[in-house]
Amino acid sequence: MFSFPTATVAPMQTGTWAIGPGGVVLTSQGRWVIGGLVQQFWPVSDVNGDPKTDLLVMQPFVNYNFGDGWALALAPLMTANWNAASGQQWTVPLGAGISKVTVLGTRPMNVSLQYYYNVKRPDGSAGFQLRFAVSLLYPHK
Repeated sequence: MFSFPTATVAPMQTGTWAIGPGGVVLTSQGRWVIGGLVQQFWPVSDVNGDPKTDLLVMQPFVNYNFGDGWALALAPLMTANWNAASGQQWTVPLGAGISKVTVLGTRPMNVSLQYYYNVKRPDGSAGFQLRFAVSLLYPHK
């Protein structure tokens, strides 16, 4: 995994180039899809000083497929910034959303809307996350 310092908004800029491992596991059992993603980014170069990026990202996910393309989606994006002060390292969201697999023209896609409240978060960070995603699908025939 690679992370590049591409932010254009001052509070989000780090200046850190980072690299690290990532992995995903999942299983699909009937209507359930369950798994998780883990990534660790270690700083290799920093051009702007603090804040540096030394970041752990974990995303457990659970989908329950209702049929007709509809699903209940739980995929909180938990992070730990190991360079942050004690008590300010973790962001832990709790919530869920809904998704729909549909077709626009001839292109299949997954459209989802999810809401998460950050039950643990650094001071001054967002209290919640509202995630809207459109994922293009390329199924095998």
